[in-house]
Amino acid sequence: MKRATASTERVALTLIILLGAVLRLGWPRIAEFKADEAHIAELALDLAQGRALPLQGIMTSVGLPKPPISIYLYAIPFALSSNPMVANLFTASLNVAAVALCWWLGRRYWGPAAGLTAALLFATNPWAVIYSRKIWEPNLMAPFALAYVAAGLLGFIERRRWAIVAHLILLGILVQIHYYGLLLSPLTLVLWWGYRRQVATRALILGIAGAACTATPFLWYVATHWDTLRAQLASMASQTAQWDGEAVRIWWMLMSGSYIHSLAGTPAYRDFLRLLPPLEPLHLFSGGLAVLGVAWVGLTALRQAARLRRVPALPPETAAAGVLFLWAVIPLLATLRHSTPLYPHYLTILFPAPYLAAGAFLAWVARRVGKPSWLLWAATTAAALGQGAVVLTLLLFVGRTATPGGFGVPLGVLLDVRDAALANGAPVVVIGPGDEPWTGIWVSVFDVLLRDTPRRFVDGTRAALLPATPATLLITPDTDAARAVYARVGLCGERELIPGRDGEERFCVSRWQADRALDLETVQGPRALDNGAELIAYAVEGNLRGGETVQWWLAWRVWKTPADPDTSYHLFNHLLDATGRRWAQVDSGTVPTRGWRPDDVVVQVLTLEIPEAAGEGPFQMRTGMYSYPALVNQPVLDVAGNPASDYLLLPLAR
Repeated sequence: MKRATASTERVALTLIILLGAVLRLGWPRIAEFKADEAHIAELALDLAQGRALPLQGIMTSVGLPKPPISIYLYAIPFALSSNPMVANLFTASLNVAAVALCWWLGRRYWGPAAGLTAALLFATNPWAVIYSRKIWEPNLMAPFALAYVAAGLLGFIERRRWAIVAHLILLGILVQIHYYGLLLSPLTLVLWWGYRRQVATRALILGIAGAACTATPFLWYVATHWDTLRAQLASMASQTAQWDGEAVRIWWMLMSGSYIHSLAGTPAYRDFLRLLPPLEPLHLFSGGLAVLGVAWVGLTALRQAARLRRVPALPPETAAAGVLFLWAVIPLLATLRHSTPLYPHYLTILFPAPYLAAGAFLAWVARRVGKPSWLLWAATTAAALGQGAVVLTLLLFVGRTATPGGFGVPLGVLLDVRDAALANGAPVVVIGPGDEPWTGIWVSVFDVLLRDTPRRFVDGTRAALLPATPATLLITPDTDAARAVYARVGLCGERELIPGRDGEERFCVSRWQADRALDLETVQGPRALDNGAELIAYAVEGNLRGGETVQWWLAWRVWKTPADPDTSYHLFNHLLDATGRRWAQVDSGTVPTRGWRPDDVVVQVLTLEIPEAAGEGPFQMRTGMYSYPALVNQPVLDVAGNPASDYLLLPLAR
């Protein structure tokens, strides 16, 4: 009978781990790869390829630098491949291992049924799955939090000295992965206080020293940037804190799997919900079971502690129940009052505590009621499988349907775009919203995906670049100004659009051969500016009269390399009437100066709103460039190369 029971447990465990693996490792192309993921990947690639040793990670949402421990962890998969999908699978694999560790921990202290139930609930919880499928620091929290707690129980309760060392080192790593990992540090204090008489001092010293060693790079960074960090911390401390129910909402959301439809975006989430039966009963059962489990382990530990009066005398399962209760509730209690916005990923440190508690609770109920408990086990299994079906349906939905405001463009689509650009040949010009890798979303993404390829970036919301030599143009969504220019020269036809998700603006990959011209009005000389730009052509689209909105097209060419590549320049455009009165104005930034190449042509399309009182015209445009932020106009040079004026005056036909 025991052999049959052991065999059944092994089969059940194998199926649960396979289910957790399918949900986390399956469909690897359906994973987000946005700015944070790209910034982490860039730093990890720098480390893996020996280019740099980062002393800090990326910035938090409140502007503080994170420790670089996550960068060091992600350098492991990036040492094998520069493809972000490999790093995503690394994250997912750690979380699959966490499912197995969840079973082990539950079984060790509350029995086989508790271990299997906890692992099943953890394996299928929608948010636990979502926070395990991509490169991101919060997605490392659950595996390391689970390992930290397991080592603490082995070390303090079961007197394994090596585990105490591991527990303290893991705490150091956990806090460095995300500052909210610090919320679990009270567990260490509670364990130490309860078992301090039987803890070897040497193990504590070794653990603390090991944790300090993992933090050495960041501690050096803090020491060398302390004045700046102190000012940032003081600014944060001065913010008014508030009590609200946001922490409770997030706590319930993560445990129950509710609000998972939000990843489908607005209004697409309605289409997603129509694919499934009503989810409220499922979330209510799953969340309610977790809450009951957390309450039960807390009451169990409290009753036993009150009866025995001495913590070391508690049975291991009771002491473990107390730790489990604290693990589940401390993140909630600590965030009820907060001075900065609270995000769901801050509380991923509570995974998988509620499911371990639910497993322990159900095992206790089964022992009390006997055979009828099979109904409860069946309901729990059905609920878990239902949760798995929900997250699987969601993954398939967001992989094929546009999700504005929800799940980002899947990595698979981005890799298809990258491959199309590489097939067209280098160099690649990326035209997207923004032109700085640390601020522009698509810029940061393709700066990583095209890491080993010559590339340039142009802000397509205000400019289109026509290089002097052949190049591949990669044009992202949300670049209407640039797309209008490329359409005018016959680029970005249907064949050059990369298939993406239904309802989403597609990427364009075109090969520019530097053999096409724009049909714009030519600017008569002199037209060269001292900074190296030459205004060469212009046009007005729309009714040039009062009360109208027109599109102002201005093309300029790089006639010489700028003397200072760090100086930025802006265009100014003033609409004047015949008397010189200014009726409208539009200024705009240009292509970053360090990206200027001789004979490149930049075309900018700007919107100009003309007041009703401007009348019928005639009008002329006063245009030129000025340095920014110095606001110094760039002289127009005459044929002898001498400054002749601060601007050009262009006649406009009605």
